[in-house]
Amino acid sequence: GFGGSGLVLNAVNIGGEASGALISADGLVMTAGHVAMNLKDGGMADIELEDGRKFKAAPLGYDLEIDFALFKIMDAPAAGLPHSELAEKAPQPGAYCFVLGHPSGKAVERPAQARLGRILNVQQRDGKPWIGMMDCEIQPGDSGCPVFDLSGKLIGVASSAAGHRRFNRFGMIDQLHANREFLESPGNKRGEFDKGPGGKAGYEHKFTDADIARLQELLQTRLREQHQQTTRFVKQHMTGEAAASIDASDLVNFHYLDGV
Repeated sequence: GFGGSGLVLNAVNIGGEASGALISADGLVMTAGHVAMNLKDGGMADIELEDGRKFKAAPLGYDLEIDFALFKIMDAPAAGLPHSELAEKAPQPGAYCFVLGHPSGKAVERPAQARLGRILNVQQRDGKPWIGMMDCEIQPGDSGCPVFDLSGKLIGVASSAAGHRRFNRFGMIDQLHANREFLESPGNKRGEFDKGPGGKAGYEHKFTDADIARLQELLQTRLREQHQQTTRFVKQHMTGEAAASIDASDLVNFHYLDGV
């Protein structure tokens, strides 16, 4: 079990080019909606577990606007398959997380790769967390890989790697719960890719007054503590003795390793 908790971490390879995770003993596989979309109609998916076992899986439903899909492994062993536990809801921004997948596709004798990061922002849909931004390193081949919290519970599925690591996006587990009945029905398909985590919607973020107030509070706290990177960043944007001009693009383009 993960960290002595009894929880199981797992990542499966799908077709040699994508990732996913087992979420039930009888072979239910969670992955990204666009992974299922790219499968030929009526086609089966090749699933490879970490222990090398290989299975065929039938596609069930997918929704591109939350970027979730489910597959069902055929002829799952009676003894059951190792699977991960789903979190009830996704964590808030600032929480640590990690991905477990197969960057650049499945490599011979290389296990699934874990990469640590933090949740940086969360978009809502229908009152529930929808698209998360994280700075875990993900690459092509990681599409559909599980995102875990530090307790080892599944909190989402990797959707898209951006040009800047701070903008890597994942679909949040709340949307799987809310749409699970639809996703478990074979042949169900809906949504437009561009309106989901993998498309333009993943870059559209609206900051509330509360978000801005929280950012200002954190910035002031770090300045009082004379946080080195924050102080240097603010000094670079000084417009006078006691004033600085910082806009959203300044924060976005500031290198993630400097940790403002």
